[in-house]
Amino acid sequence: MSCFNSFGMTIRVFTLLALLFAFPLFADSLVVASRGGVYNDTLKKTIITPFYTETDIYISLRSHNDRLLSERELTIDHDWDVIEMPETLAITACEGGVIRILEVSNVLKPIGDFSAEQDFAPRTIRKCSVAHQYVTTLIAFDEQAFGDRPPKRIDDFFNVTDFPGKRGLEKKPDTLLEWALLAQGVPTQQVYPLLSTERGIDLALKKLDDIYQHIVWWQDAREARELLLSGEVTMSSGYDSELAPLVKHLPFSTINDGKLRVPFVWAISSQSVRIQNAKKFITYATLPIPMSKLAKSRFAHPTRYTAIKTENKNNRQFRTSTEGTRILIQDSDWFVATKSIRQEKFKKWLKEKLLTFNDGG
Repeated sequence: MSCFNSFGMTIRVFTLLALLFAFPLFADSLVVASRGGVYNDTLKKTIITPFYTETDIYISLRSHNDRLLSERELTIDHDWDVIEMPETLAITACEGGVIRILEVSNVLKPIGDFSAEQDFAPRTIRKCSVAHQYVTTLIAFDEQAFGDRPPKRIDDFFNVTDFPGKRGLEKKPDTLLEWALLAQGVPTQQVYPLLSTERGIDLALKKLDDIYQHIVWWQDAREARELLLSGEVTMSSGYDSELAPLVKHLPFSTINDGKLRVPFVWAISSQSVRIQNAKKFITYATLPIPMSKLAKSRFAHPTRYTAIKTENKNNRQFRTSTEGTRILIQDSDWFVATKSIRQEKFKKWLKEKLLTFNDGG
């Protein structure tokens, strides 16, 4: 046999071996798209790796920016099977056929005597998605700036007389409007009904007038932490996962009052061809123990009652709705329905404030 024939045979053998090893990987694999960064590292540790150990389904983890993710981006050709996204996006994506309808009875596993529907918080199970955690937006402050009289209520964020200093705020109307109404004494159950009217939005924006000249706007979640560390602001809004390390290791605290919890969901892309594996993943990721481990690692809050009970057994400091302060769960349906008018009103308010401020008003 010539060396060329021997070489050709070797190539064919290696090719055959590659195909044999690749086929099971292709057959039992899955692509999950999530928020990226440190979060994906935590997701891999608490859910991805244990899921692979239990099922032998290999997962490739992709990253997206959940604050920039849109329904249009979801329609672009990609290899995503399971996608984590804000519930508000899942609502419009479901209506547009971008994500698949979930057969809840075949996906969510009941625990004990409770059905899956009974075990999840209200409105977290939808036609095309299931919420697995709440990401919390809250206020953090510099303890050294306020001494023995720290801010305790969301009202104090708007009170620059008794609690002086700059305020860090994300440059969008989300959360700001809710906080502005809470600061005026509007009960939590009336916040979204009132914000469904132009009068309610105008009332909230008028409250923001009180602190406009003290606001330092931020657009990237990491900026909130940097503003506090630098001393440029004495208080700032932010996401719990970004602010938690600050509060844990440095002289910073958070205001428990006025926390806004935003539901994040699992959904299956309409482009996915690995439907059964995708369903298996969501089944596993929404079990109480995996759900509580992920939430605990990210200082988030589970949507499943048995997951909360599981976590509370091991962590008495886990944040729950029994804190005795005002907590809002974002109304995703309201959020979708009022998105245009909120953004329009907020942009108009910003423009008017900028003109007034530049004129010396």
